[in-house]
Amino acid sequence: MTCGCCGATIAQVSGKAGGYYGCLAATKGACENKKLVKRSLVERVILEAVHEQISDPEHIAYVLKQVETEIVKLRADLPDTLKLKEAELSAEQRRLAHFVDFIGEGRGSQALGKALVETERRVDALTDEVDALRRSREKIFRPPPIEWIMDRVSKLQDVLEQRTARSAQALRDILGPIRMEPVTPDIGRPFYRAVTSIDALALTEAPPAGAEGGSNSLQRWRRRELNPRPRSRERWRLRA
Repeated sequence: MTCGCCGATIAQVSGKAGGYYGCLAATKGACENKKLVKRSLVERVILEAVHEQISDPEHIAYVLKQVETEIVKLRADLPDTLKLKEAELSAEQRRLAHFVDFIGEGRGSQALGKALVETERRVDALTDEVDALRRSREKIFRPPPIEWIMDRVSKLQDVLEQRTARSAQALRDILGPIRMEPVTPDIGRPFYRAVTSIDALALTEAPPAGAEGGSNSLQRWRRRELNPRPRSRERWRLRA
């Protein structure tokens, strides 16, 4: 968690009555945000908000379908990009071959040696880019079946309710940084607004319980479709 005023870490700063969260910078006089909030309240509110956001499998399925749509858009330029990179690689490889020929004929120099090294680096970098583009051309992200999502969400909900180290790890996997914004209303007591985001693709990874869930067909879907994980992601805004 980070302070919405200064960006410093929000952590437990008091052990009274179960503990209070506050801005660490404020304890050193470097931030004006001196608001404290009960640790138990923060954890309960955020956990309940996460439960609410992931309680509807159809909602998750919709988000993952949007991810698929966005990935298709991103891949639209892939063929042209690959052609350009392949042409650039070919040109650098020819350049490298010419340098090697010059040096082999005894016409080398210090400047030529440096140019040779730089060209080798560009060839290596372009080779990696071309290989990555070719691999991505063969991979297509597809959202999982709704039955698999229902099974996954059910297991995740069970883990979160346990409030163990496994639950904490699950939250770290699906939540982004939590920004704690202090709010002073015209009426009532000041409070924090917790702002974070949920990584929808993290919900499609292996269940935090460590066991394969669902039918055999759903397990096969997981192994076939989710390794490796696509880079594109869709995020939900979570406010508690």
